[in-house]
Amino acid sequence: MTSTSKTSRRKPTDAELAAAYGRLGSVWKAGAEVGISGQNAHYRLKKLGLAKPMNVWTLEEEDMLLAEYANHADWGRLDELAARLGRHKTVVCTRARLLGLTNQRRRKYGSAVWKYMPEAEARLIFDDFKATRYTLKDHCALRGYDELGFWRTLSGYFPDEWDAVIESKAPIASMYRRGRTFEYRVRNILRAAGYYVMRSPRSGSPIDLVAICSGTVLMVQCKLGGLNRPEWNEVFDLATSAGAIPIYATRPVPRKCALFRLLGRKDGSRRRQPMEVFTP
Repeated sequence: MTSTSKTSRRKPTDAELAAAYGRLGSVWKAGAEVGISGQNAHYRLKKLGLAKPMNVWTLEEEDMLLAEYANHADWGRLDELAARLGRHKTVVCTRARLLGLTNQRRRKYGSAVWKYMPEAEARLIFDDFKATRYTLKDHCALRGYDELGFWRTLSGYFPDEWDAVIESKAPIASMYRRGRTFEYRVRNILRAAGYYVMRSPRSGSPIDLVAICSGTVLMVQCKLGGLNRPEWNEVFDLATSAGAIPIYATRPVPRKCALFRLLGRKDGSRRRQPMEVFTP
């Protein structure tokens, strides 16, 4: 075991380090790949004549820094700029400070900024989020946003769009499995209340469950998040046209289930939603 451990920690050859540097174009990434520190990798590559001193900047590199540093800093994307320059983020920030590019008063997207953000600015940020493939957590980490403030502000301004966007970014298999489990929970609640329940798995219908008891028919839409306006109105119109009661089942907190009766169509206003708690 000892000999294997020593072998696995052998010192990489100059050829291996040079090959990694040539392929990755970054001292720090090359060092990480061959298992040594960035400082050690830079020292060895400089001796080989492959890497320039860390404090030497070309005019082209400084021009790129002058043109792009502020934008990348505003959006929390300095790691991307550092990777393009083939330098560590700390080195880039140090050079930016020497060039007078850093700004301690630059707007930081903390909780206070989100709380008082105008809707027009929130719309730009929301559209940027929709255009990416990242989840909420990854997007906030990439942009340097406060995750709680991001969620509260955007879901507050755009409730009809928010849930659909969040669901679209979740893995399909995972979302289907969670939704199916929730439907089973709602089905069991209705069965315990004396209803005969039929389920339509992945049918494309706005109705997930149909429950019948003593002449009462429920048409149930099960949704882990909220119902947007088209979904709400489709469930309401279909149920009322069939003489059934439109029911919206959701999970306000983990491991809980709440049922609501839809009392009218959703008009997209900020008024209280036309629904009431339903007890089977």
